Amino acid sequence: MNCQHCQEELGLNDNISREEFAAFIGNHNTDYYLDYVDKTGNNNRFSSWNWPCFFLGSYWLLYRKLYALASILIILTFASSRLFAPKVHIFLMLIVHIVLTMFANAIYINNSKRKIKLVKINIRNFNATQYINRLHKKGGVNFVAPLILVVIYVCVAIISMFLFFLFATTVNPTDFVSPSYHF
Repeated sequence: MNCQHCQEELGLNDNISREEFAAFIGNHNTDYYLDYVDKTGNNNRFSSWNWPCFFLGSYWLLYRKLYALASILIILTFASSRLFAPKVHIFLMLIVHIVLTMFANAIYINNSKRKIKLVKINIRNFNATQYINRLHKKGGVNFVAPLILVVIYVCVAIISMFLFFLFATTVNPTDFVSPSYHF
């Protein structure tokens, strides 16, 4: 099957078909995202609410293979926790999560469109089956990346607790003087 025949068979052109989106998204909430694409049409900045993104944040981004945005969110969270007081940090992160959640679907769909178009550019020697397989591979979800992030957070927490107890026990209790003991 030549490239021209593939394009005619799959209806490939500058637009992306529902079948291409379905192949790219895979079996993970495909109908939800296809309905979102139907609802928004060409409006790439349509806001909506994505509960998994709100509660899971960077884990959801990693799951949906939005690695660059997940990295930015992780770095922003870490920097905010170091630069601001806890209440300010929590408030800022809540605002960031709300804004991210409002545009998560649009971000995901725009990223999907970009990746599908990149696959189309490289379709020269593919038949229809190879094209669909390439969409499955480039799209879908990643179960491993969020788990790796959990492992990293757990390791950092364990190391932090170990260092805390290590340095907290270095204070000699006999050197401690409380003002309540002096009359």
